[in-house]
Amino acid sequence: HLAESLRITAVLLQPFLTQTTEKIFAQLGVTDASLKTWDSIQSFGQLKSVTVQKGEPLFPRLEAEDEVAYIKSKMQGTA
Repeated sequence: HLAESLRITAVLLQPFLTQTTEKIFAQLGVTDASLKTWDSIQSFGQLKSVTVQKGEPLFPRLEAEDEVAYIKSKMQGTA
């Protein structure tokens, strides 16, 4: 159920996160283009057998100290 929910979420996010949704589909093993369409989300349970592939984090965690240092380095010399 979780994999199917993630597939549906990826379909819904396609207009906004174009590259990220392809990574989600790849990790879920979704290769069938018909499972990536708006029409496919009208019925639950389209994924029959799923082998989830572990991949790189889709949204890596930012380290606060590194981000603050980067921002400060960009702000040097400005009024």
